[in-house]
Amino acid sequence: MWICTLLWMAASTLCVMAKLRTYELEITMGELDPDCSGITHRVLMVNGQYPAPPIYATLGDEVRVIVRNAISSNAPTTIHYHGILQIGTTESDGMPGVTQAPIQPGDEFEQRFRLIDQSGTYFYHAHVELQDDVIQGPFIVYQSEDDWPESDKQLHDGPFHYDGERTIQLSEWWHQEQGDRLNYYMGNQYNGFIAADSYLVNGRGMTSDSKSSCPGYAALEVEHDKTYRFRVIGGLTFATVGLAIAKHKMTVIEVDGDLIEPFETDYLEVSSGQRFSFLLNTDQEPGTSYNIEVKPFWITNTTTRGRAILKYGRKSHSQGALARGSALDSSQPQFPKEKSQWLFPDMTPLESKELHDFTAPPDRTVVLMPKERLTANNKTRWFINDHPLPHWKVPVIEQLRHRKTRRQLNATAIDLNTHDNWDGYDTSMKTYPIKRNEVVDFVIHTTTLLNQNICAAHPWHSHGLKHFPIAYGAGKYSHEHDRDIRNYQHPIPRDTTLVYPDGKQYTEPGVPCGWTKVRLFAVNPGLWAFHCHITGHMLQGMMIVIEMAPEQISYLQ
Repeated sequence: MWICTLLWMAASTLCVMAKLRTYELEITMGELDPDCSGITHRVLMVNGQYPAPPIYATLGDEVRVIVRNAISSNAPTTIHYHGILQIGTTESDGMPGVTQAPIQPGDEFEQRFRLIDQSGTYFYHAHVELQDDVIQGPFIVYQSEDDWPESDKQLHDGPFHYDGERTIQLSEWWHQEQGDRLNYYMGNQYNGFIAADSYLVNGRGMTSDSKSSCPGYAALEVEHDKTYRFRVIGGLTFATVGLAIAKHKMTVIEVDGDLIEPFETDYLEVSSGQRFSFLLNTDQEPGTSYNIEVKPFWITNTTTRGRAILKYGRKSHSQGALARGSALDSSQPQFPKEKSQWLFPDMTPLESKELHDFTAPPDRTVVLMPKERLTANNKTRWFINDHPLPHWKVPVIEQLRHRKTRRQLNATAIDLNTHDNWDGYDTSMKTYPIKRNEVVDFVIHTTTLLNQNICAAHPWHSHGLKHFPIAYGAGKYSHEHDRDIRNYQHPIPRDTTLVYPDGKQYTEPGVPCGWTKVRLFAVNPGLWAFHCHITGHMLQGMMIVIEMAPEQISYLQ
């Protein structure tokens, strides 16, 4: 349910009309068997739906979300709006222990924020335990009211024109009970991640055991001889996947909410939390259908694939159609071997000129070295630069709000880091302090796992901030030798970047096996989580909190 209210906002002599859009999300328990395996689980859902219902808004709108956690849910929760920068509203970011306490069963929580200088493809998801497996839905922001899809209307975004749009939301499904899987990740029997049993498109899939009563795969209906925008949402919580459509090429025009110069490819590589838009010309045989394939990348312990159907038909604006079996055209998309950095270094922002000089040195560099360790009770946890993940009983934002003498940053931690004598960590607040308008490079490593010394890929997501990948390398980063590497010639703004393995073989755990450097511009005061978007890794400790200019956080004034 949602309600629209008009607001008038004035900036100097310019008067702009924006809307207050109110959405109500009710968290309840329901039963799901999305891949027709015959195994039904009771899970949390939003308004009784999976995927969760979409949120739509327009650039400049104010969004008000009321999250009601039904008492029958029997679990605390929060909702995060992935990729939404929350400019001036860090308290609405939905990060438990950092910007709010979890919403208890029977309680509700209101989040309110403006969509400032942001349009594009986003999504929202739960941020407690493994609830984001299911509590996830699209969040689409249009450039203007005229850009909302309507029948028979030509659409556009920037210089791109198209006849309609479709959403592909990718997710994973396990046949193991969610609670049992959580206990495995966090307990003393953990021995590496278990790949999903199914890869779903728009919440649907099929297994080899699916019965004839199964509704089938998601079908995306299109008309012949049109151009469509496909918005792809990486609602995955573990795997990175390839996505391809038989006999069709993709022209990528958007990455993580920002438009790029059009880039043609046969397939996408989509990691947890990433989003894309691509244009597709429906230039194949009318009246037939084609396979949309999903293949896991960068993991070796599964052969499972996902599927949906691209269906050519008569005029249709349907997003929720279903189809059983394979497409009428039996062609299968072919995927190449995984490639470090995929095609990202070749992509270019849409802007005609560079907004930043990425060849210039930063104000300082923070090097993050996550390592997997066994604790004294034989539980697997990630430590970053030997710092364990804190568990705040009182959210950090409330600690700052009620501690009148502590709103200034830890200048000592910053100064020591600037002179390469410390990693920049504030041992008191357990955060990484950053001053407003600082330019800070973060070097994020991947290291070999305890399980078989595997070098894994990790998608890192920054809350509240865009970051720009500017460099990558093998092994361990050396600031003396690697500081000036720039193998991303035209960095594009991101909020989720995969740190790739270097492809070498290792015989010991905890060995640095690849790094990625991203640049942050400290323009949004707030408390911002920066973490691996593989949910289990985040829960095990692969996360930091950036404390940016707390003296300027509106909520604390």
